[in-house]
Order: sequence, then C-alpha cells, then structure tokens
Amino acid sequence: MKKLLSVVLVSVIILSVFTSCQSGAVSSSALVTGEKTKEPTKESTESLITLEKTQEQIEEVDPETLLTPSQMLQLKEYMPKIDGSTSLIPYEKAVRAALYSKTVDEVADQVVHSTTWGAFSNLLNCKTDILLTCPMSKDQYRRFDEKNFGIVETPVTKEAFVFIVNANNPVDTLTQQQLKDIYSGKITNWKEVGGNDAEIVAYQRNKDSGSQNFMIDFMGDTPLMDPPSFQITVVMGQMIDVVADNDNGINSIGYSVYSYAADMYENIDAVKFIKVDGVLPCKQTMYDDSYPILGYNYVVHRDSVAVGSSAWLFAKYALSPQAQLAVAQNGYVPVSKVDYDFSTESPVAKVEIYEGVGKGGEALAKKPEYYYKASVPYGENILDHLKDRALAEEIKKTVDKKFYDYSVYNGYLFVTGYSNFEPYIWDLYGGKRLSLEECFFDGIDVDEYIGSRIYLGNYEGDMAPSVFSRGHKDWCLSFEGIEYLVSSDIANDQLTAQPIEPVYVYQVPADMQGLFDDEVLIEKVKISYQYNQGKVKVEGSYCSMLLLNEDYYPGAKKINESVKKYIAENCNDYREIEEVFEKYNPDVAETAGAPQWYNTQYDEKTVVFAMGNLAPYLDAQSFLVFDLQSGEALDWETALFKEGWKDAISSEDLKIYNNAEKVYGVSDSSIRVFYLIEGEASVRSIEIPEEYRVYKEQ
Repeated sequence: MKKLLSVVLVSVIILSVFTSCQSGAVSSSALVTGEKTKEPTKESTESLITLEKTQEQIEEVDPETLLTPSQMLQLKEYMPKIDGSTSLIPYEKAVRAALYSKTVDEVADQVVHSTTWGAFSNLLNCKTDILLTCPMSKDQYRRFDEKNFGIVETPVTKEAFVFIVNANNPVDTLTQQQLKDIYSGKITNWKEVGGNDAEIVAYQRNKDSGSQNFMIDFMGDTPLMDPPSFQITVVMGQMIDVVADNDNGINSIGYSVYSYAADMYENIDAVKFIKVDGVLPCKQTMYDDSYPILGYNYVVHRDSVAVGSSAWLFAKYALSPQAQLAVAQNGYVPVSKVDYDFSTESPVAKVEIYEGVGKGGEALAKKPEYYYKASVPYGENILDHLKDRALAEEIKKTVDKKFYDYSVYNGYLFVTGYSNFEPYIWDLYGGKRLSLEECFFDGIDVDEYIGSRIYLGNYEGDMAPSVFSRGHKDWCLSFEGIEYLVSSDIANDQLTAQPIEPVYVYQVPADMQGLFDDEVLIEKVKISYQYNQGKVKVEGSYCSMLLLNEDYYPGAKKINESVKKYIAENCNDYREIEEVFEKYNPDVAETAGAPQWYNTQYDEKTVVFAMGNLAPYLDAQSFLVFDLQSGEALDWETALFKEGWKDAISSEDLKIYNNAEKVYGVSDSSIRVFYLIEGEASVRSIEIPEEYRVYKEQ
C-alpha cells in the first residue's frame, strides 16, 4: 500500500511540473511586501496560506508543520528550475546545500543566475519555475499582467537598501528625507548636509536592475531626478567602483543592496555605508528591524502551480527552520527567528562574478546588412595565407591543440573551441587578440547580455552559463553569436544565441583587402536576421507556426494573428492534403508529417511565412508576405521583385510559370512553382535575375 501511495504521489508531482505552464493564470501582481493586489482563485487559496505571510505571521508558524519528511524527499527528487538575481547566488547555494546535506562548494556548479532582469524574463516565458529576486519593478509587474500571469511572492530573507560614499567623505549619517532630497535634486552641495563645499555627484543604476527597483520604492512620491548618462552605472560593482576610486569619488554617492556591497564586492574598504536616521546598516540592525530601509528577497513562482509541485514545495521549504538557519549561516538575514548570533558578521560566500563592460568602440547605428567571409580550400590552414607571417606564427603558438578549426569574418579570426572567458579571437587588422570586453561595443553589460540568452532550444534541463563562475568552459564566442555546449539526453549538442542587435565589434563589415594572398576567397554575404520567439501549434488546424517576437517589430503582433487566422481557416482538413499528396505520389507510403509554417525576414521590411514539406499539395496559398512595420499583407511580386521580371527569365521558365498549378514558395531571389508534365507532378525553382530583385546585394 505504501508503495502504491508513493507511485501516485510522484505521478501527481510529475504531472504538475508539466502542466504548470499550460493554462492561463489569474493575473495577480504582488506588492513589495509580498501581499497580492488581487484575490487568488478559490482553488489556489489553500496552497497560498503558508506562502503569503507578513513578517509577524511567518515568525508564528510552527516549524514542525512546514514540510513533512515525505515532502522533503519529493523536493530532493524533483528540484524546480531556478534562476535569480546576482546577489542571490549564495542564497541558492545555502538552501541547496542544506536540503542535500552538502557543503556550498559541492552544490556550486548547480547554481547559475542570469541577473535580475534575465531571470525575470525566464520565469515570464515559462523557462524556469522559480525566480529568486529582490523587489521587482512596476514594469515587471505590468508585463506579468499583460500575459495574464499570476504570481506568488514569498519573502525569504531581509535585505537592506544601503547608501555608500567614499571612505574619505566626512559625512557619516543622513536622514531619509535628506537622501530623497539629494536624489530629487533639491540638495546639490555636500555642505548642506554637513560635508565639504562641493557638488554632490549622485549615481544611479540602469532601470532594469534590482537595486534601481529598491531606489524607486524608497523615493515613493518624491520624483527621482534624471541623471546625466555618465552617472548611470550598468553593472552591480561599477556603482561602488565610481564612488570608491573615480576622479570625483570623494564627492560621489551611490546605493546597493547590503548582501552584495558588504559581502560580495571586493574593494569595500574604499567606501563606507551611510547611517540612515542614525542607524548603521549591518546584519544585526536588519535582524532586529532597527535599520529603517528594509526590504525582502523573494522566492517567486506562478500562482497556477499545483499543491505538491516542485515549485510549491521549494517556496514552502524556503521558510522552514532548516533553510532559514542555513541562509543565516551563509550571510543573509532570515525573515523568521533562528538560533544564530548576528552580532558577529558572517559574510556571504564570495562569488567571483564576471562583471565586464564592453570597450570595443562606438556601436553601429543600425544592424549591418552584410558581412565578409574568408575561406580556403578544404584541408588548408588559412593562417598559411595570412600576409603578416609574424602574426600567423604568434597565433599558432598561442592556440592549444584542442582547438581544431579557424574561420575569418570581417577581418577577425575565430578559433573553434572553449574560451574560459578570454575568447580566441584575433583582430587581424590590429594584430592583437581580443579580450572579452573588447569583443563588445562600448558600454554594453557583457554579463547581462550573455545572461539574457541563458535558456536555448527545447531541451529540458539544459542551461547555458550566465553570471559566470570563473573556470567555466562550456561556452565560446563565435561570429554567429554565443555558442554553448549542452549535454543531457543529447550528447554534446551545440546551441547558438545569435545577436539581435549590433553588440560585437566584428559585426562591422570589412572586405579584408590586403590581409591575405590571392588564394583566399573573400565572399560578401547578406545577413537574414531571424527574430522568432518559438513554435506554436495553431488551434483549429493541423499546422504549427514559428511566431515573430512581438518585442522586436511594430507589426509582429498583427502578423502573428493574421497567419494564425489564415492557417486555422485553410489548413484544417489533414485528410484533404493527404489525398492530394497520394494523387501525385502513389508510390509514397505517407505524407511525412504535418506541415509547419516558417518565416524569413528581409532587411526588417518584409517577412515571408511559408509552409514546409507539404506546401505544393495544399489547395490554399502556402506562403504569405507582410510588411514588418505596419503588419499589412503584401503582394509578393511587388514586395520582392521589380516590374518586368517575367520578361527577364528564360522562355522555358516563363512557360512553366504561366502553366504552373500554383506558386507555392517565394524568396528574395526566386519563386517555387508546382506544375504538371503529362499528368506527372513536378516542382521547380525559378531564379529571378539580380537586377529585378528588391533585396539585391549592393
């Protein structure tokens, strides 16, 4: 009987994991305090009782009732997918270590976070089950609401919002009102608050950061001033860097969260924390609530998760005495009372986070339309054709034997392999190897950019590195983007995260004249950007389609809806298409699967949606053309080709075109037709001369 119950319970958990993202959730954004702005559904009320508690209620919970031994076992077996803010990497390590009775070092490889915004996006898009975060922004809550996406926020640790000044600044304490006056622009000189006669340089974070969310909440109804761009820092440590040792550091002020600034930042001795209303931020003043600017770190999950699911169990476990004591021992301040002495500071386990900002020069104003590629006959080494022989020999000496291939684009040499932060990329014009920061244009947050591309493909459980822990070697930069090596049920599959905007210095087109001898072929290649957000089954049809990402094109939403409507109305009788296929292919046993609709985009102006495999046998139109900006449907001839193209093709092609049963495919350079010759079906691609193409190479 026990065995039967275990099987049933495990089955319920597995089912809940697979179904938690399938149904629309009731929209219910949560406030910073963890209280929901909308009432939960009746079905979910019981599951939320222990998860939405005020600080006083949390402390009153009977520890023995929080998680049963059976639930503990289930959580260990079915851990949810977790992502989070940078400052909460040590938190997850502590909780995992306590759960599995291991050290934090032993579980370190299981913890990968993609920054506050990247982790939020992953939960929003159902790529993860749990988000570990500091307070979210109004914009993040708005995005949840737009998707009718309800969430539950469980406060799991206290967090102090702290202000920092240079260690040599004579000001030690400020009131909350003085801080608000500084950041609203009312107080502009340090002498107004007892300091030097000098202008206050008040730094802020970028709008998507967790500490900026704290700042906006702190300011309340007081308007936050718009700082000059040079006073906005884009990575967590940079805020403290500029206060610590920039040229005007002694007159600067910034802010952060305590767990990062006090414990994870390397050069903390160069700055000092401001006492707020006379109280110095520390773990003891956070624990006893005497420090006045307190918030929480949260465990966040969808409110549609089932009772007993892995996400539900994790949120519940996070409030258990075991987890709360573990985070206290690892430097955080828990939300419930624990047997721990906070008068002695226990630092958060340091995380060697890669925080780099691009320094490769000014970014391109728009995405390039072309790139240049250099190639040599198969089996030859392109370095043997490089005119700068000294550079060629230097590269050969530097490259390890495990690297096995070279490629050259726009004057940059790429060596295939794993980079361990420093990419194996050489600027052949400048004769130097690039650091990771030098591969990105000025000001780009390298970690945040790569972190936002953490989950790729449809492989359950596969993650690419994000907030880097030093020594990780399972990724590299290539001309196509960021390449990850993933493995689980698939062996060593390589996934590529292509750039969706100009971010890399090697995206700048360069024809490479003078770099190589005459044996090297230089090709000019047109770029076709593919901004898609995933494949969906179209309701009411037998087809699936590749959606345009609605964040990138003004007309994307309208186009997606138009294509769905067309497919539902015209592709709803699979038997009909089978009959047509069998008519022209009597010797073929089956149709090789239901059709899928893909899209190709040209110069961000036009998109062509086309059906795959069975397109020639569909009675309805099997491709659709739209304007990416307006979302309006276009005529394929005038959108892609110039008037007179029929007169420019061969007489044989024109005859076939005029007698074709249908045009079933189109690109910027050709059309594909389905026609009959003496009753036998055939297909043909008709090339359109270059001078008649709208999207010809320049």
